[in-house]
Amino acid sequence: EAYSLAAAHITVSLADRGIILDGASEVAIEWTESSPHGPVTCRGMLDHLIEHEGKIYDLKITGDASDSAIEKSAMRFGYDLQRAAYVSALEKLRPDLAGRVDFVFLFAEDEEPYLLNPVRGDGVFRELGERRWMRAVNIWAACLAANQWPGFGTGINSITAPMWALSREELL
Repeated sequence: EAYSLAAAHITVSLADRGIILDGASEVAIEWTESSPHGPVTCRGMLDHLIEHEGKIYDLKITGDASDSAIEKSAMRFGYDLQRAAYVSALEKLRPDLAGRVDFVFLFAEDEEPYLLNPVRGDGVFRELGERRWMRAVNIWAACLAANQWPGFGTGINSITAPMWALSREELL
């Protein structure tokens, strides 16, 4: 019941923005990335694909769809990397779409009034994701080639707090 209500609100909000999900949902994909250590087979699941238009929509249900909350969760959960991987996938599967793939995150709040915030990553977001994706592909390929899977070292590691946390504390 609550899920149906949320879905109806989200569908109306999407239509109000001119977004009609008339493609295919939950599209399983497999593609190959190149690396200095050889090819890497990759797999993913696109939430919604309008293939002939080169549009990928990725729905994220959240408690807070504000821009500031999205930016934090995007870095925490690697949404930049996800975007880079899926755009690369579609461009490899459909070379005619290279440079034209449009990836839009659809952040929807999980409580009434089910606010929706569709967002695209800017140039910095895209660049960071592409760099992180290629680094991940290259590390995975190197591990596959050498059959070595490094962990977290052999001793006790240290962690640090992010600079934003220290900055925030100074403001209080």
